[in-house]
Amino acid sequence: MVMIGGYRFIFSADPANTQAMAIMYFCIGCCALCCNLFNVYIFYSLQRHSKKYKLFIALEVGEIVNCIAYISTGAGRYATFESGTIFQPITTLGCFLYRPWSVFLLMGTQIPAALIMISVVERLTAVFRPSTYQRVWDEKFKTKAILLVVLLELCSLGLAFYSAWSDTIPNGTSHCPVTAAVSSLYGNFHFIFTVLTFTISFFSLAFVYFSKREMISSKGGQGYFLATMTLTGICVIVMGFPAIVSLGNAWNLYQAGDLFFGISICAPSLISIATTFSNGMFHKDYRRKVYQMVGRRFGCHLSSRDESSFKDKVTIMPTTIFSSVQRKSTLTAGITLSVAPMA
Repeated sequence: MVMIGGYRFIFSADPANTQAMAIMYFCIGCCALCCNLFNVYIFYSLQRHSKKYKLFIALEVGEIVNCIAYISTGAGRYATFESGTIFQPITTLGCFLYRPWSVFLLMGTQIPAALIMISVVERLTAVFRPSTYQRVWDEKFKTKAILLVVLLELCSLGLAFYSAWSDTIPNGTSHCPVTAAVSSLYGNFHFIFTVLTFTISFFSLAFVYFSKREMISSKGGQGYFLATMTLTGICVIVMGFPAIVSLGNAWNLYQAGDLFFGISICAPSLISIATTFSNGMFHKDYRRKVYQMVGRRFGCHLSSRDESSFKDKVTIMPTTIFSSVQRKSTLTAGITLSVAPMA
């Protein structure tokens, strides 16, 4: 961030960089949206047969809000660039009210982060208090937890609006990233909260693994569990990267270039794409549903052994019939839900 003539400049007045970043945001947001819509369809189909995927679906809906944030950021900035208003000054409140992508950028990371915190509590309860998990974590309780996230997000947006209204430093351009649409105090809370939730999720997985290592290994799920921990650790890095860059800019620790700053902000959207592939690799029910869709599309069918396997390794046979190689079962259904990839 640079202060020039009393104005706050987070982005420079460079037309080429502005156009490139707008197109990049839009394209990445569209790709991530396709992945999340596909995930919602798969988990919704599974939800009709098993009631354990409600939080998965809610998390994917939260990621869809994040995709909308990137699409609206790209489209909105490009539209304001074409109209000639992108390099005009705007107040912090003006960013919040008249540049809607800034609000979506807030919601797109806060909603998934709050749902991940609920998943952490569910995970620890399922592993260390299974009787409590069976008694408390029913469908009604999960619905109440999701509604609580919605309520907390509305409260958070109210605080964001108040912080924007009370901030008196005008912005030199109308790019309006998160740090330009809220006060510095709220911006600090936003980035620290989102990174902290993924960090807590990672350490909760590590705690479960080291506490139940023998049980996990005896059930044949050590590789699956370590892969999930690795994915969560990568999420911590991916979420931490834009937070460090944004906070460093806001605190004047350094001045990141436009492209470097823009690319860092794009990093969280790649989580949606990565988790789609990880679901296909490590989530047994997800993978089976995809095979069934492919089988119906191309006239193939699943073998009976694949229908009964818990964690399978599938290859396509020359006869176009999917066959599976039976492997050792992993954890119980309750614990499998608690350690499944975050998507």
